[in-house]
Amino acid sequence: MAEDDIEGVEATETEGEEEPAGEADFCFGPNGILIDSEVSPVANEDEPLKISFAVINIGTAAGECQVDIACDSTVVASWTSRWLEVGEQDIPSSDGYLYGIPAVSDGEHLFEAWATPGVTAAAYMGNNQDF
Repeated sequence: MAEDDIEGVEATETEGEEEPAGEADFCFGPNGILIDSEVSPVANEDEPLKISFAVINIGTAAGECQVDIACDSTVVASWTSRWLEVGEQDIPSSDGYLYGIPAVSDGEHLFEAWATPGVTAAAYMGNNQDF
């Protein structure tokens, strides 16, 4: 008895089936992450900071990107992009900065950013900066 002869069972096609929808996959733009002071031209200790970056959807489907920012292994900020089609990019604000990064003490600090979902090495950026 064929599948189409059984009541309530539809025949399935094997030829011409659609590919799976794909997944969004994000990476950072070519400038990586840049850390600056919110209040002066040069970042100094004990001043609130801002961080600049762009994310690009390099996947095979549209989606949102979550970016987590850490300083010395402690997450200090998060940001979520708008819905991005494949090939589109987004930045945190009209000037490209995410504001409100806490001030740091004198010395060298490691700033890191992760783009999620992101499966390539370009979904992670690290930047040592001396204050």
